[in-house]
Amino acid sequence: MSRKTKQGKYKFIERYTDPLTGKYRRVSIVLEKNTAQARKQAQGALQERIEVSIAPKKSSINLSQLVNLYYNEQKETLKPSTYDRNHNVCMSIAKTLGNDILVENINAGYIKKCFLSSGKSPVTLNEWLIRLKALLRWGYKNDYII
Repeated sequence: MSRKTKQGKYKFIERYTDPLTGKYRRVSIVLEKNTAQARKQAQGALQERIEVSIAPKKSSINLSQLVNLYYNEQKETLKPSTYDRNHNVCMSIAKTLGNDILVENINAGYIKKCFLSSGKSPVTLNEWLIRLKALLRWGYKNDYII
């Protein structure tokens, strides 16, 4: 849909349904002309804006922040000895992988490289892997990571 503005330009408007709320939303773009080429350009730009607004937002939480959030919840739900053990293991993992690394950038190859270069025993690496998986599942279930 297009409308002529008071300034003589053309405003192209597209409506879509927000999948999270079920409500109608609008996006618009203003162009100089209302030619076939301008309409095609507006349609592409509007579709891109809709995709950006609908797409899930990338998480920008780093590993140490996720560990602290995990630790604070476990403090409320587990025995002190259990959450201290889990926290210490998670802190060791964060130190090995890098405290400031974004969780969304961690992949299996990076984990394997860092774990093997740490020089820890296979038993320790297995425990780290189990705890890391639990941490990432918790982060996913609580919407901290995608």
